[in-house]
Amino acid sequence: MLRPRMMSRVLIAGPAAYLEKAVEALHGTGTLHITDYTEQYAEFRLGAPLPGAAELSEKLLRLRAATKVLGIEEGGSPGPSGGKPEPRKGIDALLEELGRTVSVREAERQELEARLSEARRTIEAVRPFTALPLRFESYAPLESVAAFAGTVRTPIAAEVARITPRHELFTAPDGSFFALFVDRRHRAAVEKLLAQHSFAEAKPPLSEGAPSEVLSRNQALVAETQGKLGALSEELRAARARYMRDILDCQLELGLEVEKAEAPLRFAATRSSFLVEGWIPSDELDRTENSLLRTAGASVYLERIEEREWVADAEAAKGQSPHAGVAAGGEHGGGAEHPDPYEKVPVALSNPRPVKPFEMLTEMFSTPGYREIDPTVTMALVFPFFFGLMIGDLAYGLLLATAGALFMTRLRRFEGFRELGWYILLAGIVAAIFGAFVFGDAFGIPFHSPHGAHGAEAISWSGILGFEIPIKASVHKLEASGLGNLLMFSILAAVVHLSLGNILGIVNEWRHNRRHAAAKAGWLLTVLGFGFLILKFGESTSLGAWLWDNALWPFAPSLDPGIGILVPYASIVFLIVGVALVVAGEGAIALTEVMGVFSNILSYTRLGAIGVAKGAMAFAFNILIIPMVTGGNIGFAVFGCVLLVLAHMLVFMLGSLSSGIQALRLNLVEYFMKFFKGGGIKFIPFGKEKYDREKSSGA
Repeated sequence: MLRPRMMSRVLIAGPAAYLEKAVEALHGTGTLHITDYTEQYAEFRLGAPLPGAAELSEKLLRLRAATKVLGIEEGGSPGPSGGKPEPRKGIDALLEELGRTVSVREAERQELEARLSEARRTIEAVRPFTALPLRFESYAPLESVAAFAGTVRTPIAAEVARITPRHELFTAPDGSFFALFVDRRHRAAVEKLLAQHSFAEAKPPLSEGAPSEVLSRNQALVAETQGKLGALSEELRAARARYMRDILDCQLELGLEVEKAEAPLRFAATRSSFLVEGWIPSDELDRTENSLLRTAGASVYLERIEEREWVADAEAAKGQSPHAGVAAGGEHGGGAEHPDPYEKVPVALSNPRPVKPFEMLTEMFSTPGYREIDPTVTMALVFPFFFGLMIGDLAYGLLLATAGALFMTRLRRFEGFRELGWYILLAGIVAAIFGAFVFGDAFGIPFHSPHGAHGAEAISWSGILGFEIPIKASVHKLEASGLGNLLMFSILAAVVHLSLGNILGIVNEWRHNRRHAAAKAGWLLTVLGFGFLILKFGESTSLGAWLWDNALWPFAPSLDPGIGILVPYASIVFLIVGVALVVAGEGAIALTEVMGVFSNILSYTRLGAIGVAKGAMAFAFNILIIPMVTGGNIGFAVFGCVLLVLAHMLVFMLGSLSSGIQALRLNLVEYFMKFFKGGGIKFIPFGKEKYDREKSSGA
């Protein structure tokens, strides 16, 4: 759970005659991560695709074209989930039918759209000319006459007359458009004049007749074409409903067949044999070998390369061992002086089903290395907790959980929404629990009136509902004592969270470099030193007093330096030893980062600050708007209800967005940076579609 699945490096070899059977078996198991072969040995070349690969690819392209035409979401699967898709129509029959219907209709649609665009362009070009009493034949070029049509910013009639009396000027009633005909000998002078008046030329369309007639014809053509396009769109929508399942199922089946047909391009091959190297999860090794035996018999040979062998090969960076030589595929050719023998091992995360959606958040940062601790489980525990703590309201929590459920059901077809819905659902449950049993409020209204409150500030759910709610709030967010306890809890969360990160860092570094592990231990002590010091500042709060009297009592003895601050002796010891270990492990340059730990801890105060800010916004809206609702005026009451709903929608959206972002930041930045390097290669098995379906169904 905290480690990726153990991988075994394998070499699979066999006669060329059994290549297709071997590919079928490997694809069916969906367990082999293929290491691509690169041609670096004279006796081996890249394999050739299986017969029929080009034809399959061509069919897949045609099917994808139909998918695009019909607006079908690629990758969807309305057919039965799991197993091999079972289209109701054969692929060839479906392609033939799509060619007769969809392809023809698409060609008609493109032709109609081109005609519609041309008609609209003509209308735009003709419209200005309808204001003039001229037919389009009048604008035809003549040897002795130059014609101009367009707009100018200022009148030109007088200036044209000064250039030549031999002209005809037609102007629209509003003066915005004109047509001018002059003796061609004066063309240059007129062009210069028009330029001075910001002339914008309008070219007459290549049409004949009166502009109003041309305009009417094209407007009728637009209406007719739009009608035909509407009918055609209805036909395509009907075709979409009729063919969607078959297209998606056939597309999936063809995609799998193309993947199999093109797989040998990643193999090493001779005229009579093939070789493929890759990685298989160790617990799937027997199943894969049995599948090969059932399909190809003993003719195809699978050998597991022992870890000590490929580790030795990688460390030597030679790639010349008898097992790894063929398919190393350049894995050892990077030129690194000290290559990590595990850096090329693909990583398949192994987490319980409720935790799996959080793998998306981990991989958003980076894929863990093969020998690195997978932080997904801790992310699954901490992220919803931080998110829900910052919301901390029963009603908002229930709304958040409802939104998460909708994301997981109604929007699950969109990539990532199912996972996002799970995060939101869990955060909503946590927020509702905090709101009900810790903060005792819903929509910013407390279950019980705060002590000393009066007027609008005394509004409570017990008063609204008419009975006493039997749950007492432990923390009042808007009281000074509550704020102090929230900040203390935030600091405590920081110490625990960052300490866990450094402990995981020690575990990660222990097998890699003991000196680096010692440095991580130093950072752990530094976190504890600064953390205890800050927690000592809050000893006056009720939470602080409880902590130092109970959980932290062994570290309570403190030094009084006479400046009004008590410094725990434990903090002094932890900081001295921690900084010494950090310097020993990372050098003196690490001293520049020591104070960064202090700021890392303080950054967790956003847990309390955002919760208080959201609560204050909701409280402010309530005391401003609720009196309007309860004032007795029906109009004001209706308006106040609408305003109150909008106000709480705003608080809910802003609070959810900021809480989610900050919870994510505390995990990906403050926490991950303490131990997580990432950079691993994601396990992508041959037959990924099958693998993904089994994975999503919990297999």
